[in-house]
Amino acid sequence: MKKHAALEELVTNLTTTDFLLSNNERCENAVVECKKFLNIMGYKVIDPIENQYKMLKSIDDIIEYFYEKYEYTFPNLIVSRNQLSKDRSLAKRFVETIAEENKLLDKGDAVTYCGAIIDAIFKNIDKFHFETPINFGIFGQENMKWVMNAAIRFINTEEFTKKKRQHKQYHDKYDEEMDTVSRPFADLDEIYESLKED
Repeated sequence: MKKHAALEELVTNLTTTDFLLSNNERCENAVVECKKFLNIMGYKVIDPIENQYKMLKSIDDIIEYFYEKYEYTFPNLIVSRNQLSKDRSLAKRFVETIAEENKLLDKGDAVTYCGAIIDAIFKNIDKFHFETPINFGIFGQENMKWVMNAAIRFINTEEFTKKKRQHKQYHDKYDEEMDTVSRPFADLDEIYESLKED
């Protein structure tokens, strides 16, 4: 009965429109109502977190981002967050290592870089072939440095591919424009050749 009532409430809330709200606000309200309904139905609802690493500001943000990506990637696994002091220590060392290796003077840049590494790990999780689920401890183990190095390679490959694609689009557009510009001259060349023949 609880599920039926929840469905009725969802339909009522979605069909009742406040005309003073913008389309974005109505959409946000619909998302909130749908998430509430799914939670009642027993589903775990996780907000999308793509590229939020650019908004990370602190060591705690890095830890939270890791666990959000973990829960998003492995929704059926249980994650333990009860070692906050240990995670903070690992995250601090992670940021310091990245800052030192990349000669980053600004801590904020190092935090963002660490977030990008975490993002790359979870985007490419299948390529790592981990035998057991990862935990935040991978950032503190010297023998797991290969994970960070691989993540950096994935970031660089993705960036290189993106730049290559942009470069190709630019050249295709340039070639198209040059083709359009040079076409009248081709006509002039044909006219000139025909005049030479006469």
